[in-house]
Amino acid sequence: MKSCLLLLLSALLAFSCFSQDRDFIISLHDNNTIKPKIDSIDVESFIKIRKIGISSGPLSQSIYFSDEQNRAADSIWKTIEQNRKQNALHMDSIVRLMKKKYASSFLEEDSCLILNGFDRKIEICKRNRAGDANWSSYEFKDFQKDYLVIEKDGYEQWVYILFNPRTRNYKYLEYPPYFMNDSIAYCSDNYYGEGGFQILQLTGKSYFGFESYNWELEECYKVDKVFYLSFRSSICRNMKPKYLKINFNKIF
Repeated sequence: MKSCLLLLLSALLAFSCFSQDRDFIISLHDNNTIKPKIDSIDVESFIKIRKIGISSGPLSQSIYFSDEQNRAADSIWKTIEQNRKQNALHMDSIVRLMKKKYASSFLEEDSCLILNGFDRKIEICKRNRAGDANWSSYEFKDFQKDYLVIEKDGYEQWVYILFNPRTRNYKYLEYPPYFMNDSIAYCSDNYYGEGGFQILQLTGKSYFGFESYNWELEECYKVDKVFYLSFRSSICRNMKPKYLKINFNKIF
């Protein structure tokens, strides 16, 4: 009886993996305003990109890796954490300078800092109460292309705010941003076994984003205005990865 149940479970798992392999899709965001060219590519083409592409860095992963891969990832994350601590002191001085130079762009209110956006006020607060689902915090992470990068955290939610104190322009991204140039920012990462990617125009309305349900984004590389992404199943770990090429050359 037990052997029959095991066989049945194995068959169901195999069918589930087969179905997921067949139905690999990405879910496009409803607020997309641009349509890049998206193509599947083979593993050989992706391997070539690894040698020349600009990586988005180590992505959050929940799937199992070998000990060697885990040690390599741990080493990278430790380096990033050390750099983050050193950068925190640097950011403190930049934020003080920005508040002094663009005083009208920042308002202080109790435990909150209010960013005076061009069309609305953005409140970010530090309310760290143990066991409180309404807790929140924020941290200035970077300053690039005239934009402060602010990570805002809350109970099972977070967002990255890109805020220009001079123009009071702002944008939101789900993950740590990278700047393609002075006018384009993008991000990619994972959350609970699902990949995500976003790219937007800092001073315009061009936007594109998607999620890959039950498929983690394993790697992301950029060559000029073309992105190459690899996905691995977060359910059937022995399944072959999927590879996509997303071309923005005729858009940006």
